[in-house]
Amino acid sequence: MTDEKNTGQPESNEEKRRREELERQDPARGTKYYRGLTHAAIRRPVGTLAIASVIVVLGLFFLDRLPVNLLPETEYPLVRITVNYPGVAPEVMEEQVTRVLERNLASTEN
Repeated sequence: MTDEKNTGQPESNEEKRRREELERQDPARGTKYYRGLTHAAIRRPVGTLAIASVIVVLGLFFLDRLPVNLLPETEYPLVRITVNYPGVAPEVMEEQVTRVLERNLASTEN
């Protein structure tokens, strides 16, 4: 077997024994392949806790700074008219003023 540096030199018995010992102690250490995020997180719980804490703190810090528009602002068409006609009976006001205004304003758009 050739060494990991790809020099083409065969491994000595001492190097082979050292590599096998390292693989027995820590299987991921002796391989050249990455074992994954889970393996690294389990092997380094303090670092994992620190990274998770930083993510939580940053999330809480930016939580109120994110704009959230579940219901966007809408403007409903609205016409407000006030008519003062003192001394007139309510029936006359309704028939001669209010109904006429409603008919004329009903045809407006928006």
